[in-house]
Amino acid sequence: MPLLSGLQDRWLVISSILLREDLGLASDNVALALFYANAFIPLYFRFLYGFVSDNFPVCGTRRLFYLLVCYAAMSLLYLLYGTWVVSLPRAYVVAILLNVVFAFSESCLDAIAVQRSRTAANNSTGIADPTAEDHGYTKAASDIQSAAMLCRTLGTLLIGFVASALGALLPHRTVIASTCVVPLCSALTVVSCRSDIETHHRPTLSRTSCCDFPVTEIVAIVRPLLRPCCFIVIFAMMPNTTDVYTSYIYTVFSYNQTILNFLGISYTVGSLLGTSLYWWLLRDSPLTKVFICSTIIAACAGLTRLCVIWHVNRVLAIPDGVFVAVDILFVATCNSVALMPVLVLAGVTASRTQDSEGFIFAALMAFNSLGGYLSAYWSVLVLKVTGNPGQDNDYRGLWLAIVICTLASLIPLFVLPLLKARSTLNERLLDDPSQR
Repeated sequence: MPLLSGLQDRWLVISSILLREDLGLASDNVALALFYANAFIPLYFRFLYGFVSDNFPVCGTRRLFYLLVCYAAMSLLYLLYGTWVVSLPRAYVVAILLNVVFAFSESCLDAIAVQRSRTAANNSTGIADPTAEDHGYTKAASDIQSAAMLCRTLGTLLIGFVASALGALLPHRTVIASTCVVPLCSALTVVSCRSDIETHHRPTLSRTSCCDFPVTEIVAIVRPLLRPCCFIVIFAMMPNTTDVYTSYIYTVFSYNQTILNFLGISYTVGSLLGTSLYWWLLRDSPLTKVFICSTIIAACAGLTRLCVIWHVNRVLAIPDGVFVAVDILFVATCNSVALMPVLVLAGVTASRTQDSEGFIFAALMAFNSLGGYLSAYWSVLVLKVTGNPGQDNDYRGLWLAIVICTLASLIPLFVLPLLKARSTLNERLLDDPSQR
């Protein structure tokens, strides 16, 4: 199943080749940008998929049935993408449907991870109440979310190598169609692990029908989301150096596809290292301290892009490609460490609810995705305000854009009190065992 999550990133690369070569969009960057912007809209509605899996069980299961249906649909859609898509409208239909079922399956997997972290916390503390405030919930969420992200990143890396190898031997349409095997493997994994996926817990909700949702119940579900959502949106929406830097890399350096693939692998390896570092060194640390330290470190890491645009590597006789790859790896590592507390926060928040873990976690991740979209928008705006790119595609003001993005990335530190603003100490969202 982690391989399937990683498949999405590689699918972007392969589908881009199909759109550019087969559908004639090689010189139409606007059409490509609109395609990706529209195709990924379903990801912003993950909270709806989580809500459905939480509250509308099928065949006595809340996750198993939906996962099997999603994987079967994904397998068919990958096959259609490789064989049936011969025009842009068809590409839109298949891509949007593919992202719907992918996001639905991800919301189910996230809910399962939250359930496992709650069970682990209950077993370690002996407290059966999922709303109980105990450092065990933060530790369990750190363990589960770190392991899940580690496996997903490994899946991205593994499938990247496999897809690259197949792409060198087979037509890209054949590679896309052949990926239909991966969802089928995930479906077999789900069936073999069904006892771990389904806890045989039946929701004990106060409503009398599937369409009867009392206002008090809705408020009880939504209320824990308000402050974490505000914080996550602010955290994710800040302009970042990666977006402004990517524009520079693609415009100034004439890299071929092989080098671009190598840079993509560097980013994935950096994400893997960052997740591993968090798991090994920081998973037992208070989230507040991790938020502060990781945000500052990630901001400082973004300043290393100045070394690239000022060509410090040429003074050291280091090739541009190697220096850029190392920089991408380092920044990706720091950004991955900074992202993990957000996932843990979402896991902790969802763990403290009963029968709504899929909706709450998916909602927090949807707001994180929305923040990422806004971040890309603000990053482009910063580029334009600082005059990049200028005449003849020069980036003389890029250093200023990087500095502005770095300073902006520190703003979330000032809204950390959102996660502690409760009337009593025992209701804090972020556990700090030193205060107990």
